[in-house]
Amino acid sequence: MTLALPMVGIGLSFDAAAAATAAALIALGGLWAWLVSLAWPEREPGPRPARPAGGTGPSLEYGIRLGAAGATAATIGFLLDLDHVGWAVAAALLVMRPARELQRLRSVGRIVSVLAGAVASIALVRWDPGAAVYAIAIAGSVAAAAGTHPSRWYMTPAFTTFLVFLLFLTEDPGAAAARFGERMGETLLGVAIAAVFALAGSRRSRGG
Repeated sequence: MTLALPMVGIGLSFDAAAAATAAALIALGGLWAWLVSLAWPEREPGPRPARPAGGTGPSLEYGIRLGAAGATAATIGFLLDLDHVGWAVAAALLVMRPARELQRLRSVGRIVSVLAGAVASIALVRWDPGAAVYAIAIAGSVAAAAGTHPSRWYMTPAFTTFLVFLLFLTEDPGAAAARFGERMGETLLGVAIAAVFALAGSRRSRGG
């Protein structure tokens, strides 16, 4: 559920035809992943970690702020006619968390990860390796994104950004600077919007 809303936000970057194509590809990918999973033996899931005592859980008030953050990012993106409105929306929704410290860690982690992934991808494209190297890099980034997803350190955006930039820049290496500025700018915008709505929530809590 933590990914469902950001995925809707990312979809704002596509028109209806492109969105339908992407949805079909995602469905086919899900089907393929299920078929591959049948080769692994079933096992009991591990114990779920206990929530720390006194931890801050999601609430209706947080849900309203989360929706408002996403709507604000989308509105700004459409008003500025950004090429990828969904990038700012996704950044805001992915870093937003009920706990202030967790949101701070995710905000810093996303900025650093996006920066690292973009720089690594641009460096690889400028090196201009063969198709085999690109295939290995893409497979490695997908595996790394899946492997780091449960980590307490927010590293997954480094690999997703690396993959997205490879897909963009292999056909148009000259757009590296523009893509870098666009991705970092929208990431900073989304993180800033999330921070504003988190601050509004903390002030309301102190006022109560």
